[in-house]
Amino acid sequence: MNWVPLESMNEEQMVLVMQAAKVYVDFGHHPGKDRIPREAASCGCCIITNRKGSAAFQEDVPIPDEYKFEDVHTSYEKIVDLLQDICVHYESHSKKFEGYRKFIAGEKERFKKDVENMMEILQEEFNMDKKNVLLIKTVSRYGSINKYVEEWASAIRKMGCNTFVLDGYSLAQPELCRYVISRYKFDVVMDVDGIGCEWGITNALPPEVIYGIYLCDPPVTITKNLIKTDKRTIVFSCDKHFRDYVSRFFPMAGASEFIPLSGSAYPEQIPYHERDMDIIFTGTYQEPEAIKKQLVSKFGQGALGVFLNDMLEDIIVNSQYTLAECLSRTLKKYGQEVSDADFNELVDEFWQVDFYSRFYYRDKIIRVLTEAGLKN
Repeated sequence: MNWVPLESMNEEQMVLVMQAAKVYVDFGHHPGKDRIPREAASCGCCIITNRKGSAAFQEDVPIPDEYKFEDVHTSYEKIVDLLQDICVHYESHSKKFEGYRKFIAGEKERFKKDVENMMEILQEEFNMDKKNVLLIKTVSRYGSINKYVEEWASAIRKMGCNTFVLDGYSLAQPELCRYVISRYKFDVVMDVDGIGCEWGITNALPPEVIYGIYLCDPPVTITKNLIKTDKRTIVFSCDKHFRDYVSRFFPMAGASEFIPLSGSAYPEQIPYHERDMDIIFTGTYQEPEAIKKQLVSKFGQGALGVFLNDMLEDIIVNSQYTLAECLSRTLKKYGQEVSDADFNELVDEFWQVDFYSRFYYRDKIIRVLTEAGLKN
């Protein structure tokens, strides 16, 4: 068996690899309904995941249970056996994913309904009839966020709204945004990950304008933006854990809602007998020990170092829990109670612990696959 990590590829290269492979493996944290597993399935791959994040929910990843693993690091033999069986009996396994592929094919229509739902929430929350909507683009891997914003614009226009799209990373920002807001009347302004907060958008917008943020990354990574929100702000999260975290630690925002990410499908497939790749393994990667060294250097060898070590051990043993849950357990172990504001600051301080966990298990599975005879 040969396996190929999906890294340093453009969109066309990603599609070609997925079409050539028989299996796609994703043991990441699944922060929201991930796009790449769905694209891999649409290209004909069988899918193997853990049960973290959205992968734990059939509503988000509706694949047979036999392809989901609760505890990856104790299931290596079962995973390797399943991979080998898929490669030998690909056609019979592939048929089990036909329902998932049909589910993915209907995503575009469901996405339109999600947009309508989002607008209904905006209207219900503030009891206003919206007409003009400003959408702000941003930069993301593979350009996916900009494609979502374009879909939002199309769907919202079909609902009878006037839609404007602003390039969030133009060299003219933030002056361009301030000019547009002052020059034109908008009823709703939407961006991704709160980029508008970096420009003081809540101060620039008239008080009657609704400000919406679509959150695609962990809230702790954009704390500096979320603390600038106000009561007319609605934060839409792609992960239910994100939604709950925002509700608890950023009460200055008017509302926190859950709206899953939508995806896209590639229309062409390569017949399985013509594929020269058996397994696709994707996800960003850093050496876990390098991250651990950074953390040890940051917190030292004293009491904070001991606390850090306990968190690192806890999040590896209990990888099904979030960083916030890991921090809560460690604080409880030492009999420490902190305010919500202090807790949020601590999550920000220890955010690399979460990355250590991610790359620890990605490193583990890569090594196991390699030791099992897989070649890249």
